[in-house]
Amino acid sequence: MIYRSIVPKGLAALTLSLAISGTSQANNLITNGGFETSGGYGQVGYNTSVTGWSMENSPSYTFLYNSTNAATGVTGQFGTTALWDSSNNGGAGGGPITASPDGGNFIAQDGDFQHSAITQSLTGLVAGQTYAVSFYWAIAQQEGFNYGTWDYWKVGLGDEYQVTETKTIPQHVFSGWFDKVTMYFTAKSTSEVLSFEAFGGYDGQTSPGSVPPFALLDGVSMEAVPEPASMALMGIGLAGATLFARLRRRMRTA
Repeated sequence: MIYRSIVPKGLAALTLSLAISGTSQANNLITNGGFETSGGYGQVGYNTSVTGWSMENSPSYTFLYNSTNAATGVTGQFGTTALWDSSNNGGAGGGPITASPDGGNFIAQDGDFQHSAITQSLTGLVAGQTYAVSFYWAIAQQEGFNYGTWDYWKVGLGDEYQVTETKTIPQHVFSGWFDKVTMYFTAKSTSEVLSFEAFGGYDGQTSPGSVPPFALLDGVSMEAVPEPASMALMGIGLAGATLFARLRRRMRTA
């Protein structure tokens, strides 16, 4: 006995098209969000550069490190600049500075001294569209200095700004990487500037102090958030694909 499929022939193509459409909306709009392509390790805007990114003002006490050289130091305008961790803090606690979940290089910015936003100019945005900006961050302190420190990142898209939670650490330790942060912004034009600027001080102070608090940044991504109608359409498409698969299995069994 021969059974004819009651599923329209175009349904499989339709559901595949919807799935592809939904995937295309989730593309990362950031260039070099992991800071992997650069002019080498050092002070950004002074003796090195990071592809796709610019400093709002220079010189800025912003450095490019990896997990290997953060505790030994890289060269900046005032010589070698390193961060405390368990390899150089004389048993003060904490652990080694590790790579973020994104891996590879990361940015470290002094939240008190010569801090300036690291920025990326974005084009091809949709005015009125909501975008999700995600990243990893952590806290460290410049080697050779004392007192616990606090830090947070101020994140902006155009003239809209948000801040992370303020985090604190004891002196001489690395915080470890926090859970990924996601913030939502609405583009006001087709071209906007994405910015990250660190702010910090020393423990017990409500305003920036004189003890180098460093905020670390890595794994920056930005994706358009699908509109509710698009989400519903994708749901219909996925439901159709599931139904199609079940009917095919039944026909094969028969």
